[in-house]
Parts: sequence; structure tokens; C-alpha cells
Amino acid sequence: MTLGELAFVSFVFSRLDTGSYERLLDETDGCIELSKLDHRLATIRWLSAWGIRAIPRNYHETPSDMSDQMKSWYESNALFEQVDRDRNLHELTDNDFVSVRTAYNNLLNVRYVGPTAAAKILFAVRPKALMMWDEPIKKALRHSGKAESYVNFLKQIQSMVRNVEELCKKYGFELMDLPNKLGRPNLTIPKLIDEYLWLTITKGLKPSKDDFQRWAEWG
Repeated sequence: MTLGELAFVSFVFSRLDTGSYERLLDETDGCIELSKLDHRLATIRWLSAWGIRAIPRNYHETPSDMSDQMKSWYESNALFEQVDRDRNLHELTDNDFVSVRTAYNNLLNVRYVGPTAAAKILFAVRPKALMMWDEPIKKALRHSGKAESYVNFLKQIQSMVRNVEELCKKYGFELMDLPNKLGRPNLTIPKLIDEYLWLTITKGLKPSKDDFQRWAEWG
């Protein structure tokens, strides 16, 4: 992945996106606390908007067993004390990954939460440190839906982020400035990487370097 490819995908995604993630941020003041009912309902609506269709419509607006279980999960996991909101994915340690593994496993016990929804919820509450995935991304990167595989996925993305960091330095700016450089100041690095994976893998949008060169020659 080059910076040019990442920038292209980010531009395309920003024009295609329905704004569901931005609505989630607006509804939670940009800081999701699943101890709060309105934040849990907003998260459930976001999950449904992104394809978790098993969730009943009435769960979007009213308390439910799913909402209650999300609250219990959120309030009982040591992960959220260990990995605070300012921690970045490329800074996570082996000890952090132990807590991630436990949190992911426990989250699978919440009603209607499978591997895709679990990763989305983890990302929602720690958007700088954790990543989303879906079935095509899991398969393409050779992961299962188990907790150990999710941790290995995060480590794989860590390597991608560190490579992006080196590319940013090559072009004279810091990794954390990348969202601003791309005109997406409200996004985190994991969200940008997720958009790249979703469009290039799930949707199959991946022009080659020859494509970019040919288009540039056309003016």
C-alpha cells in the first residue's frame, strides 16, 4: 500500500459513505461510552446500518437484552482501563493484546454479536487502537473469527501502520497528521486503514500503478 493508493481510496470512500459513522460520532459527542443507554442504542443503529441485519429494528430505539449485555461487557472489561482512548494501534503491546483477546471473546457472548460486530464494537469504543473487519477481509488476510485470530489481525495491521508511518516521514510529515492531509480530520489511522481494506478487498476497487499513470497522462 502506497500513500497515493491510500489517499485515492480515502477520497473515493468519502464520496460514497452514507455518513453512518459520522452520525455515530455526532450522537455520542465523539466519545462512545457503552455505559450510557443512548450511546448503546446509537451503536446498535450503526451496526445495523453496516450490515448486522440480525438485530431487530425495535432494538434501535428501546432498551433490550442486547443493550444490557453490552453494558455489562463494557463495564466489566479491564481492557478499557489498560488501553485508554489516546492509545494508538501501533503502540499496543503484548500485554494489551492479552486484554483485547479476552474482551473480544467475552463480547461474542452478547446477543447478535458475531466476529464482524465484535470488531466493530471494539473499534467504536477504542477507534485509535482497534480495527474493524468483515468476512471478505478476514478471508483475504487468512483469519478466522476467533479471538486469537483477531489479535493476529491487529498485529498485521500494526505492521501496515508502521509502514505508512515511514512513508509519511519520507514525505515530510508525521503519521498522526495523515487524516488532516487527506481532508478527513475526524478519522483515526485505523479507520483510514479499514476504508482501504473495505474498498480494495470487500468491494474489489484496486487500480494498479499503471492505471494511475495512464490517467495522469490523460490530464
